[in-house]
Amino acid sequence: MVEADYDFSQDLLYLYKEEEKVKFSVEVLENFVIDVAANKIVGLEIFNASKVLDVDKKDLKNIKKAELSTLIRGKMYGVAYSLQLEKINLESQLQIPVMV
Repeated sequence: MVEADYDFSQDLLYLYKEEEKVKFSVEVLENFVIDVAANKIVGLEIFNASKVLDVDKKDLKNIKKAELSTLIRGKMYGVAYSLQLEKINLESQLQIPVMV
């Protein structure tokens, strides 16, 4: 199950799998931090969430459901996430190349 915590004053959204322990975190782009454990994504932090997601901060206080999954496509690794809010549903992906 994916939990969602939103800090209104910091405009920080954190999606995480409660039962998973984070092994390490990777900062991606300017506004994202991906938490990884055992080669899977277990958390995602979004800074400036209302701006990045183009959603009103008040709407982020009332997240009904969140989903988070690991993406592996060829040499790309990333995360897919979705949020069910009061008025809208958001879905997006964040992919980065794997450094070998």
